[in-house]
This record gives sequence, structure tokens and C-alpha cells, in this order.
Amino acid sequence: MGKRLFIAGLAGAVVSALLFPSVAYAAENPSEQAAKAVKAATPDELPAPETDAQVLRDEITLSSDTSGESLSIPLRRDELIEIQTDSAEGAESSIGISLPQQAGVSKHGKTLNSGTAVFGGDGVDVVVEPIEASSVRINTVLSAKESPHEFTYKLDLPKKAKRELQEGGAIAVIDEGVLIGGVAAPWARDASGREISTRYVIDGHSFTQIVERDDSAVYPVVADPWVGKALIAKTSWTAYNKKYKGYTLEVYPTKWGRTNVWLWFGPALYGSIRKAFYYEMNSKTPGTREETASMRDQLYCHIDAVRLRDPLKKSWNLDTWRPKVSYARMLRALCNPL
Repeated sequence: MGKRLFIAGLAGAVVSALLFPSVAYAAENPSEQAAKAVKAATPDELPAPETDAQVLRDEITLSSDTSGESLSIPLRRDELIEIQTDSAEGAESSIGISLPQQAGVSKHGKTLNSGTAVFGGDGVDVVVEPIEASSVRINTVLSAKESPHEFTYKLDLPKKAKRELQEGGAIAVIDEGVLIGGVAAPWARDASGREISTRYVIDGHSFTQIVERDDSAVYPVVADPWVGKALIAKTSWTAYNKKYKGYTLEVYPTKWGRTNVWLWFGPALYGSIRKAFYYEMNSKTPGTREETASMRDQLYCHIDAVRLRDPLKKSWNLDTWRPKVSYARMLRALCNPL
């Protein structure tokens, strides 16, 4: 009788593992489970992490060979995540951000095949996702109501940069009137997909995300700061066009620059973002071909019109042979005046 019960129990355990693999897997690999919780909670409009991140012994890196951006995610808790930008003139600037101080996570993170870093903690896990070479998401996974609900992140910025909390909840990083990066508006969701109230508070060189405690929340709850920097991934010149006697500059916006920077900063900083695009385009443009008087307006036209009409357009193409016309005519010509 005992033997039959043992066999029946063993069979039941096998069936349970087959029918409910996530339950069995959770015990084996909590890092994967934390990453799954993040994926399930992430709003549909946010991009998935890049899959070509390089996993090294002490860090995860993601870089762009064309634009000079690079992202470094150290696997040590006390080191800063860094987004580095190199301009065509060799100037360097970076934005650094720490892991949340209250999370109490392990000193060393673990890496997943997706290039994601997971720092396990007591009541809170931190899942760091490289979105692209110029932006990163730091997800906190709160396992229970008793978990910490406030998380402070230290920012390391250029010396003169200012932090400005926007009406929509985002944090803009402004340097001499130009947007050089920012933290997207915060979000938090519970395991049922319901939004949880959350906000940022700026304090000196740090900001704190506060996730409101909610008695009806289904845990785990996921909260997310997304830090981004570059607006343009790269630019490149096409071959000389004999018919029009000129070149075309192809401008490739980043995921951060194509959509999300406008959602979170556009209403208050629209002019500053346009200007930042223009400066960044010039700094990342290879070669010495002279920019024409029309090209800046072509860029602005793509920002104002093409970005909305065709949001997935791979590149914004600026032609050296286009004439300088009024901006109203530029818009009427769909950015291609002749």
C-alpha cells in the first residue's frame, strides 16, 4: 500500500510539473521568474530590450558602431549603469544611474540569455534591461505588500546639467537649454495588469520613485524608471545623385527619440527637443559635406509631420539639393520642396 501511495504521489508531482511548469520553474530559477513578471507587466507601447547585448564576466554591454553610443550594466550592485555618448568631434558625455538603494539586492547580479541582468533581493528583485545603446530600463519587482515601496536612484550627470520634473511625471535633463536625456514618466502595474499609482520626487542628485500601497493590489507589482539619452542612432550619406546634383543624409532616430521623448517631454520642451535633434544630427554626421540652408527645416519637418504620419519610417532623409523655402511651404510639400 505504501509503495502504491509513493508511486501515485510521484506521478502526481510529475503531472503537476507538466501542467504547471511555471510553478516548478519558479523554485528552480527565480531570476527567470522576475524577468517574466516584468515582461507580463510592461505596457504594450514600450519597446522590448535589444537581443544583441554582449554578456561579459562583470558587465553587460550594448554599443553602436556607427553613432558612438554605449551602454554598460555592471553586475556589481554598487557600480553605476552608464550611457556614454561620443560626438563626431570626440567630445564625451555620459549619464550614470544607480540601482535602487532601498531594494537590498544581492551584491552580484545574474545574467539571462536575453542580455538582461537580475539582482535578487529580499522582497524586491531588480531587473535591468538594455533597450538600446542609449537607453535602459530598471524594473523593480515587489513580491509582497510588506516589500519596500520607495526606491531612490542616484544620477551622475554632466556638471552643469539640471533636472526638471515635468507635469506628466517625467524628469528632463537639460544642459544649457538643450535636452540631453531624461527619465520617462513612471509606471507601476500589479500581477493582474492593473495600474498602481506612482510618482517621482527629485532630491538633489537623486530621484525617488514612490509606489503607492494598495490593499487590492495583486503581487508581484512591477515599477519602472526608463533612462534615455540619444535621440539619433546614426546618420549616413548616400551616393551622389547625378540627376539632382547632390547627396542625401539619412537620419535614423532611436526608439527613445522616435516616440517616447515626445510623449513625456514634448508639450513643455518641444522646441528644446527639436534643437537637440539638430545639434545631435550635426555631431553624428560623418564627412565634411556642407549642410545646406534647407536641411535644418527638412529635419524639423520630419519631426513635426513625418514622425506622426509615418512613425515607423526607418530613416528621415534630408536632401542637399532641396531649396530653402518658407516653413509653411516645406510642410505643404511633405518635407520635399522642389
